[in-house]
Amino acid sequence: MRQRLEDLEEQSRLAEPRKHIEALEANDVLDRPPEETLSDLDALKERIANKIQTADFKHEHAGAIAFAQLSGTISGKETREMVMAKPWTGTESLEDAVLRSLHESKPRLRGAMKATTSRTSMPTNLAPTRRMSKSERVASARDRASSYPLLKKAESELNDEEKEARSRMFRERFEPGARAMPNTVQGLAALANEKIEEAISKGMFKNLPKGPVERDHHAESPFIDTTEYLLNRMIQRQEVIPPWIEKQQELQKEVRVFRNRIRADWKKHVVRTIASWGGGPDIWIKRAEEYARAEKIVNPNPVDACAKASGPKPKDNAQKTGGTTTTQIDKNITTYEKAEAKPTLAQDSEAKEPSVPFRDSNWEKIELPYHEVSIKAINTMTRSYNLQAPRIAQRPFLTLEREILSCYRDAMLAVPAEMIERANNPDYGKSQLELGGGPERDTKDKGFLALLSTGDKGKVFEESESKVYGFGQFWRDLFSRG
Repeated sequence: MRQRLEDLEEQSRLAEPRKHIEALEANDVLDRPPEETLSDLDALKERIANKIQTADFKHEHAGAIAFAQLSGTISGKETREMVMAKPWTGTESLEDAVLRSLHESKPRLRGAMKATTSRTSMPTNLAPTRRMSKSERVASARDRASSYPLLKKAESELNDEEKEARSRMFRERFEPGARAMPNTVQGLAALANEKIEEAISKGMFKNLPKGPVERDHHAESPFIDTTEYLLNRMIQRQEVIPPWIEKQQELQKEVRVFRNRIRADWKKHVVRTIASWGGGPDIWIKRAEEYARAEKIVNPNPVDACAKASGPKPKDNAQKTGGTTTTQIDKNITTYEKAEAKPTLAQDSEAKEPSVPFRDSNWEKIELPYHEVSIKAINTMTRSYNLQAPRIAQRPFLTLEREILSCYRDAMLAVPAEMIERANNPDYGKSQLELGGGPERDTKDKGFLALLSTGDKGKVFEESESKVYGFGQFWRDLFSRG
């Protein structure tokens, strides 16, 4: 009984240690000497501290403890990784993202072929055979009886050699041991050799194509997907176009039309804006060249920038000129410097520092809705195309900022030539109606209808009111004669 009471007291202290400590500090515990009370208090504090440390350790290393407590039968790699893995926090870690990118960057290699198992396949059709009824047997007999004269008629058309070969075949079929099959590998090999020799004697291998067998090395490559290889072979041999090829052509057409339109619109806007500032054609051309030079510096072509960054390749002048000597090269350089001395000075005097490239925020705001709708439509078509096309043929999405910068770079380089055309052509910018008709017709290319039409421009003449002769004048002349 005493042991039971001590156990209950110990359990109460462990269940509510804080109350017990407060009772010991207030000396509310009776029937205990002070020395025993203090020692009991220290022991209780030590046990509580150990218990707290044990709980913290188990909470901190819960995964390792769970992995250690697994039974010996669970030893798979995936099971161990699942136990030791960190809990999902909702975001992908940097290590997992890098590993996933590496796995997706290259196609998977083809796995090794599995060994064939020696298991015998069970019969799939276990349904019992149904006995034929009398009516079915009569119908079958009638069909066989009707086909028998046809077989006899076909046999009568054979010559003597064919009839002899046919009868010999049937005799061999019903001879003893004719249907026996060998049970060993050597027996099967002997039977195969016999059949091959019989086919050779009949001349069945005379018309076979000779030469080495053509093998495609792409078929056994582990770096080419089987689906991609079969698709390419189908396109080459059967001339079958998959649906993503047609989608690719439509996508290329839409991108080409969009880029050509924004470049033409921007070039027209730049030409009209520069011409509206006043001045003569020389000033227009000079301004256009300055803007083109500034655009080339501020917004260079990425391909040219990469080529300049890599540095020029060394050239062997002796090989290109066919062994030209140093004296001849010096003479050519001196002659070129004398001929180009004055124009170079003139160009240096007229050249100016490149200004800021030409930009117009109002034009961008006006054209922004059209650009956004076009980019959205092209990206939607690109997404649909990427879902059909293989990974190697997929296309990136277009961005409005990149397309606008590319438009500025390509269109501004063509503005000086457009300015020269505007200065030299007095009819620049006029429509065909303003010029007085359509373009000249080429009778050689248009055919018979072009021969009936005239190549001259049509002219409209207005008749004066004094010469007008209508129905009223006709009615008056008709009755005046009577």
